[in-house]
Amino acid sequence: KAELATIVSAVNTNFTEKWEDVRRHWGGGIMGPKSNAKMAKRAAIAAKEIAARQ
Repeated sequence: KAELATIVSAVNTNFTEKWEDVRRHWGGGIMGPKSNAKMAKRAAIAAKEIAARQ
C-alpha cells in the first residue's frame, strides 16, 4: 500500500496537477494554410478600405 501511495502521489504531482500549465501553452498562434489564407484575405480587404477612406 505504501508503494501504491508513492506512485499515486508521483503521478499526481507530475501529470495531473501540471495539466493546466501545459494546456495553456498549446498552439502558440501557429495557423494552418487555410487560416493563413483567410487572414491574408481579411488584411487585404482592410487595407483597401483604409486606402479608400484617405
